[in-house]
Amino acid sequence: MNYEEYEENLLLFNKLFEEGFNRPNLKTEKFIQLWHDVDLLIGREALSGPFYHVDMYYNCDYVFEGSHEHFKEIRSCEDFLNWCLSIIKYYKSKIKQVHAINAIEEKDKQILLLQAEVMEKLSFMVYDIQKDRWKFIKKPYSDNISQY
Repeated sequence: MNYEEYEENLLLFNKLFEEGFNRPNLKTEKFIQLWHDVDLLIGREALSGPFYHVDMYYNCDYVFEGSHEHFKEIRSCEDFLNWCLSIIKYYKSKIKQVHAINAIEEKDKQILLLQAEVMEKLSFMVYDIQKDRWKFIKKPYSDNISQY
């Protein structure tokens, strides 16, 4: 990846981040409650922290520093990607377990599954952004990003 592709990836990430993490416009109480319960249960919110950091600061270096209990086992970009994908896999499984009984519920279910797909795409994008970030800065800390 060259620098132009890296920047394009960051811009696309910014657009998709909102789509993947904004509260979806659900119509049924069943799926509104599911979204809320699953959000709290699996810590989808845990993904939003590092992803927000990438959106705002172009990195999520703090994940790899070992100072946050939640990310204690994450030491590499691959570890982080696997962690993200495991959360999303569980998130999807919980959504798929709920049966839609009408077209409106089915649409809500599809919205949640689509949002999970966006989160999965974002996970791979964060992996690429974080991994390739080392190519474009001399020292991999957020205080250097302002130089570029």
